[in-house]
Amino acid sequence: MSNKELTDSMLQASARRVRNSMLAALPEPEACQHYFSHRFELRMQRLIKRNRKRMKYSHIIRNIAAILVFCFMGTFMWFISASEAQADFMKWIRELFSGTAVYQFFGEDLQRELPEYSFSWLPDGFSQEIAENDPDFYIIVATDTDGNAFVLEYHYMDEGSNLTESAEGDLIITTVTVHELPAHFYSDSMDDAPSELVWMENDIVFRLSSNMEEEIIITVAESIVKSK
Repeated sequence: MSNKELTDSMLQASARRVRNSMLAALPEPEACQHYFSHRFELRMQRLIKRNRKRMKYSHIIRNIAAILVFCFMGTFMWFISASEAQADFMKWIRELFSGTAVYQFFGEDLQRELPEYSFSWLPDGFSQEIAENDPDFYIIVATDTDGNAFVLEYHYMDEGSNLTESAEGDLIITTVTVHELPAHFYSDSMDDAPSELVWMENDIVFRLSSNMEEEIIITVAESIVKSK
């Protein structure tokens, strides 16, 4: 066997010969012309148009995503900078289960006496009285001689406190307003069950229960004012 050493110039010369041999084996450019079918051309045109649309939609989606992220960050920074808004945002949540609504409250323990509220308007024939006067809890009742009633309960939204709404039949929930604040009206599919209206105002959760019609219950709730 020969022990002849391979030099760089020998390897380069060998590479040139291989290159020339491969190029010589290629057909002439005129022989490489190919004509695609009309059907193939149409399919390719549709594919190109579809890809252009995807690129356009992708660009639009990226812009929308950027706008949403900007809005989210702006809202988040607003909540961080506005302590009052942040506190209101985090004071309560409502969880809905099968036929049950549970409010969980996260407000500070205010350690102050509850103000007294009363009805400034009631349907004819009703009279009101304070049924329970506790430093942490109030119940005011208004009744008439026909057995109809309004029961107002309220307390501070202290940390760890809660309020539960349930129904014997199906729990029907309607969003309304009281004093221009969001409120939830709960009714039961059972005809003889009382309805309840829940809203939050001035760090207090109010619940008004009655067997009267929804419109009258909301009107009575709107009439509730601080008496002391």
